[in-house]
Amino acid sequence: MSNEKLQLTPHESVEIVSVDADCLVVTATYAPGGERPPAHRHPKQDEHFEVLAGNLRVEAGGEVRTYGEGEAFDIPRGTAHRMANEGSVPARLSWTTSPAGRTLEWFRALEAAQRRVEGRKLARVVAFIPLLYRFRDTFRLARG
Repeated sequence: MSNEKLQLTPHESVEIVSVDADCLVVTATYAPGGERPPAHRHPKQDEHFEVLAGNLRVEAGGEVRTYGEGEAFDIPRGTAHRMANEGSVPARLSWTTSPAGRTLEWFRALEAAQRRVEGRKLARVVAFIPLLYRFRDTFRLARG
């Protein structure tokens, strides 16, 4: 399973490191200047991030913080959050989702939608809507 790379958005990709029922581990890359995703939460999964390179601005639980190389942070299940790279170099992170649930399937569906609508922002939003229902056990929109 390792070495599978998925382009989730024009500015965010993940490479699968390992997956089993307990957790999904990926290396995520956030390109500079990427759009912030909508605030969202994961109803059944906890997330742990370790910044390997660059910086990442994180809005979580009503707080905003920028994490740099060598720093780690956790997003407990149910916590509204969003993050983006507002720096000038790519940000790389180790990202663990526990339990794995359907997160890998969610990532694959995002990539498939991204490929279909590449470069068309409105079409990307429209393609995203059915995924919200299909993966409501994994990803839900939330207020920031």
